[in-house]
Amino acid sequence: MVLPLKTLFLLFLTLPHTSGFVWLCTTHLCPFFAAHEHKINTALTQPKAYLYSYAQRPLRRGWNSLSAAVTHKRHLLPHPRSKKRAVARQRPGPRNPSYYGPAILAGTRWFS
Repeated sequence: MVLPLKTLFLLFLTLPHTSGFVWLCTTHLCPFFAAHEHKINTALTQPKAYLYSYAQRPLRRGWNSLSAAVTHKRHLLPHPRSKKRAVARQRPGPRNPSYYGPAILAGTRWFS
C-alpha cells in the first residue's frame, strides 16, 4: 500500500505538467526556511568557526617553528595552553650555542 503512494507522490513532484515541486516549495519549504533562517545560519556558523580555529592553531604553531628554525630567532609568543608570561630568550649569536644551528654548520662546512 505504501509503495504505490510513494510512487504517485514522486511522480507528482517530478512531472513538469503537475508543477508539484513548485507547489511544495512555495507552500512549505520557502516559508519554513524563511522563518528559521537565523537559526540555520547560526547552527552552520558555529561549527565552521570552531573548525577554523582548531585547524589554525597547529598550523600557526608549525609556521612559528619553521620561521624560528629558518631565521634562528625565538618567538616571544607563549604556548597557547601556558598561563605564564612570555620570557625573552637570549638572541642567537656567537656566544649562544643555538647560533650553531644546522644551517650555520652546513654553511661553514661548505666554505672550508
